[in-house]
Amino acid sequence: MILISICRAAFSCSISVRGLHKSISVQELGGWRNGSLGPGTYGQNWGVTYIPDSICVLKGSSVTMFCSYKYPTGDTVETVFWTKHEVGEPSDLSKDIDYKGKFHDLGDKQNNCTMKLINVTQTHSRRYRFRFITNKDRWIGQPGVTLSVTDLQVETPERVMEGDTVTLKCNTTCSLSNTSTFIWYKNGHVLTSKTMKNNELSLQSVSSEDRGSYMCAVQGHENLPSPAVTLNVVHAPEKTTVSVSPSGEIVEGSSVNLTCSSDANPPANYTWFKKNGTVTIGKEETYRINKISSEDSGEYQCKSSNQHGHQFSNSVSLNVFYPPRNTTVSVSPSGEIVEGSSVNLTCSSDANPPQINYTWYKESLTSPVGYGQRYIINNIQSSNSGLYYCEAQNKHGSQKTTANCLYNDEPPRGLSDDTTSHDPDTQDDPANQDDSASQDGELYANVSFSEPESSRRVSNIFDDDIYANM
Repeated sequence: MILISICRAAFSCSISVRGLHKSISVQELGGWRNGSLGPGTYGQNWGVTYIPDSICVLKGSSVTMFCSYKYPTGDTVETVFWTKHEVGEPSDLSKDIDYKGKFHDLGDKQNNCTMKLINVTQTHSRRYRFRFITNKDRWIGQPGVTLSVTDLQVETPERVMEGDTVTLKCNTTCSLSNTSTFIWYKNGHVLTSKTMKNNELSLQSVSSEDRGSYMCAVQGHENLPSPAVTLNVVHAPEKTTVSVSPSGEIVEGSSVNLTCSSDANPPANYTWFKKNGTVTIGKEETYRINKISSEDSGEYQCKSSNQHGHQFSNSVSLNVFYPPRNTTVSVSPSGEIVEGSSVNLTCSSDANPPQINYTWYKESLTSPVGYGQRYIINNIQSSNSGLYYCEAQNKHGSQKTTANCLYNDEPPRGLSDDTTSHDPDTQDDPANQDDSASQDGELYANVSFSEPESSRRVSNIFDDDIYANM
């Protein structure tokens, strides 16, 4: 058996065995043509042109592959299709399930073989070739058009210190058109005041204000941005403040939360102080005072700190309100009280707010005998003898005085109470008083009389008890 190989330049090649002629494919001018090998020039007037032959597009976008083809005059085009297969018998791309709804043939059976792919993904990155068949022969355009599909990715430094200059890059896996213009977003808003060049964003002397979520996009494809990337700027605590909860008046016995907050990266640790930073009282973000009392009133301050520095908050003042307490009565003048003289009974109390209303009572009488901090008896008579007590009241409660009292053994003389008076400066209407926090017990001032010439007078005070024997 004799094997004869005949090759005509770079255009055709045939293999013959004596007595047998074999027909094979012929490659010429970038294409493959099938036909019988025999006399004549193969490849003339056959060809496919792709413009361009390499394309880079964004994931989710659409791409048009411009294409034209030619064939010998007199031939009639019977079949045209695009294929993605590199080896084996080419298959029709329009019948591929992965391209359903994505492939659009924009060509014809004349000379136009343009096609379009929509909403492309990375799986569409490959080489595509055009195939056509005439009534006499067939041709596939080589090497085809290469499609690369890329998404956008923002590149940022892993660690950024306050004061650094930072460059963010909008990266792709292939080269987009040289005319592509990049757009940058921070927290969903377009950046216009920063330095931008090509696919880079430059941030000069960064601060905590530059911290945020960044994205990039290509102009004209704003609907296809990159995934968001967070720029993490580390810095010392800033904007350290204290909030008080609940807001409004703080009443004794309630619970109060003091919360320290700051802008810090990494997050801050907190320290609480009372009296202008001289006494440490807590180490948590929230300092809680249960059953607050007047002793808790004062100035509070917190300090936020991390490894990059610290900052103190402004001081906040806690003013604890409480009802009257330690209510007492004093008698003036002290010592002997002589019939016909004047006597002042003064009621004192500790309360916050200090706007206290005072009401005076005499034992066995249902109605008050006076209002105001002082109760004055002018031209005192034996009929004024008895037990006297006061009630102190503010918006948060009230307290009555209480004591054990001594009476003079001498019988009182029957005089009226017309000689009594009270301090007009501190008078108040009892109808406006709040009884919600009154306390049991009463402190009495006992005033009793004997004959004016009698030298027997007694005045005693034991602990909180007040005795006035007249």
